[in-house]
Amino acid sequence: MAVKSFGVTTALLALAASSIAEWANLPLATVVADTDLAIVGTLSDVAEVPQGDLDVGRATLTVEKTIFGSEATRKLSLTWANERDVDCPRAEPWRHRGVRAIWLLRLKRDGTYDASYPKRTIPLSASSVARALQELQKGRDANDERVAELVATLKVEASLLKERAVER
Repeated sequence: MAVKSFGVTTALLALAASSIAEWANLPLATVVADTDLAIVGTLSDVAEVPQGDLDVGRATLTVEKTIFGSEATRKLSLTWANERDVDCPRAEPWRHRGVRAIWLLRLKRDGTYDASYPKRTIPLSASSVARALQELQKGRDANDERVAELVATLKVEASLLKERAVER
């Protein structure tokens, strides 16, 4: 896993460095492959404070369901850092505060989790779920268990969203 993680991380850094003020557009399946824990959860208790040349953020993820990875505890810590004088790209998980979402998390050495790359958060709205399903099913490897588990969860969520829309 360490070699795969190193390779994906290196690719992320190389692609990010080559584009000015934009995140590299990695396939969602690549992000899933570099995920330690996938959950359905809601972000809360968001705080971002300046520390030296960085804006350091911390938040709590309340876990509703574990999709894959080690069974998650009910509450997880999410952390991120941005250079203070850089406007873009920035890790901004706080934008999803209070939103039920799928989180594709990477475990950090300090025991907290990271979801800085934009595709690591899939808000559970009809449009976001449809977009993620379309992307994952387009080039899907039928033997990839993690992608299969994520697709199954997205399909269940899509059905629930349709039911809720009909009830309104």
